[in-house]
Amino acid sequence: MANFFVSGGAGFVGSHLVQTLLERGHRVCCLSRSPPPRSTDCRNLDWIQADIGESAAYRDALARVDCVIHLAGLLAARRPEDYDKTNVAGTGELLRAAKAAGAPRRFVHMSSIAAMGPRYDGGLLRESCRCAPESEYGASKLAAERLVLEHAGSLPVVILRPSFVYGEGDTRAPTYLKRFLEPMPRPWRSNIKTISVCHVGDVVAACLLAAEDKAPGGEVCIIAEPENYTWDSLRGIVASVFAQLVTGGEVQVHGDGAALLTRIREMDILAVGATRHQYWGCDTGKAQAVLGFQAKRSVRESARATIKSYIGAGLLSPIFEIRQETHGSTTTPY
Repeated sequence: MANFFVSGGAGFVGSHLVQTLLERGHRVCCLSRSPPPRSTDCRNLDWIQADIGESAAYRDALARVDCVIHLAGLLAARRPEDYDKTNVAGTGELLRAAKAAGAPRRFVHMSSIAAMGPRYDGGLLRESCRCAPESEYGASKLAAERLVLEHAGSLPVVILRPSFVYGEGDTRAPTYLKRFLEPMPRPWRSNIKTISVCHVGDVVAACLLAAEDKAPGGEVCIIAEPENYTWDSLRGIVASVFAQLVTGGEVQVHGDGAALLTRIREMDILAVGATRHQYWGCDTGKAQAVLGFQAKRSVRESARATIKSYIGAGLLSPIFEIRQETHGSTTTPY
């Protein structure tokens, strides 16, 4: 059993990671701005409700941990300075507190491929590529990475850059998916040509591999499944899943189901600025070589369970709802 400190433990990735750590018998100290959910009654779990910048609230807890996994971060903000406050200054606060507490055996920092920015030459994103983030969020994640690497001499750090993360409990992907499902007077416009994705379960697996003592410190690794997708290939996967769920009677469609499935199959996605296509496909070779990481889930295999979980959570209502048979009649939970 090891002692873990997880920042952002109530978030999408964090909740999956904390659950996995507890199932494996580890002790977890979870830092979150949110109060603990009702299901967190566990003797191996301590919950600290505080902001990442409030190190006084968690400094003592760091003295008892073997590994810090830093997931806390701001994905969306109204003001650019909010990204810096949480993603950069907050990371610096945690690093200083960890060192002052006696330096854990491992410090795993969750970054993002947004810290790199896309390629425009059709190639794959690799750790050796020059970082040129194109969003305030990406710029803040790159600045946080540089802070972490500055401490690599005194802290055994590993930085993970996941691609687009999806899976049960996600709220971002369903938001995009719901927009795709709604009738549009014109084609969906995007200049993204290729994209890599990663199931949350594989991101958790990468965190655990990075937390091991045998993982070399000071490394930066891209985390994604090996296959890269185009919008057409993703559309085909999504259309097939919805067709299976609807025709199999597992979900109920509000409105014209046949028209909706036809719209998904024929969804047109145009590239804006044909000479400036973005390529977000990733090369995962380094993560495999350095961490022994290889994604076990592909979106082709896990899309059905993932989309059904979105519907079950009400994230695609009122378009789709889970169909439940009760005493010969159909009911829905919403």
